[in-house]
Amino acid sequence: MRLGMIDLSGAFRIYSRSIYTHTWFYLLAPLVFTGLIPAIMLVFVFPVQLTKNAEIGFDTKDTPYSGPRIAWQMLQQTLIGSNRIRFANPKPIDLNVTRVPMTINNSNANGQKINRTLETLPLRKQNTSARRKRSWADQLLAAFSNVPCYDAPIPLMEHLSQVVLEVPSYDALFSMQLLNALCGLQTSISHQLKAFESYTPYKNVWHIANFFACISPNNLVNCTQLTVDDVEVVKGIVDECKKYREDIIQCKLKGKCPGIPPKCTSQMMFDLFYRLLPMNMDSHPFYLNTFLPVFTSTGYGTQNIYLPLKSYVDLEEAIIKHMQKHGLTMKGETA
Repeated sequence: MRLGMIDLSGAFRIYSRSIYTHTWFYLLAPLVFTGLIPAIMLVFVFPVQLTKNAEIGFDTKDTPYSGPRIAWQMLQQTLIGSNRIRFANPKPIDLNVTRVPMTINNSNANGQKINRTLETLPLRKQNTSARRKRSWADQLLAAFSNVPCYDAPIPLMEHLSQVVLEVPSYDALFSMQLLNALCGLQTSISHQLKAFESYTPYKNVWHIANFFACISPNNLVNCTQLTVDDVEVVKGIVDECKKYREDIIQCKLKGKCPGIPPKCTSQMMFDLFYRLLPMNMDSHPFYLNTFLPVFTSTGYGTQNIYLPLKSYVDLEEAIIKHMQKHGLTMKGETA
């Protein structure tokens, strides 16, 4: 076979003979060049930069995405903690001001001095007792964060940290001394809760006092508004709904509530009997559950969030101090 002036018959003869004598080489060579060598390059020479955090995906280092990724990572803590960017409202103009005259000495083109009396910008009268106004976003957030009531199930509530109190009996739940003591728990541990606020979307402590405030037909904001009359009304409601405890739990799990009074079918009434109160309503002592706005350490770990153990220790010490101050006993302690 000739191609122009070049005789390729010898080359083709050698090639065909080598295919016949080295068949396995020609079968494996394409696999090595197209499969094995690229795999070695990806694993050892140019490895795929993966991280253990599945939410991040691949590492953006040395890629065009590194800049935006770093920027969002720096903003992440602020956005998680507040879910908003703060915009401080401009302060209102104070019309009750004084103007201070000011004399300026200038010279004209002929070298003559000219005195001009000008009025400076208004000087505000200092009012040291005036409370600094917060932005409307802060005021709105504060208003919502103080309302523990809800109509829909709270996501992942079973993974929140819990405190179990020990009271003498069911009737002790309606003691104003107990309710006021629990109502003050939020304030007592507010400093310790700040260590978790960037990682937890919840702000309220869900205890029996806040539940009674939400169950009350008087539309109370939180437990700070509870009165003796409110507690008596709530006791009547809970006593009536207690008869349907098993039905309330089953109907919420199945989504159907036939034969149950409407006032006993709310989400908070379900959580009251299912999460806060014990199964045996006639037990002595009576164990009472409280949910903190803090996930358990294991719960955070499932999201690759590892908080210092000291934050939990400080929170526990603050809770114990508050309970001892008000004469409350936690499960496992000696009164």
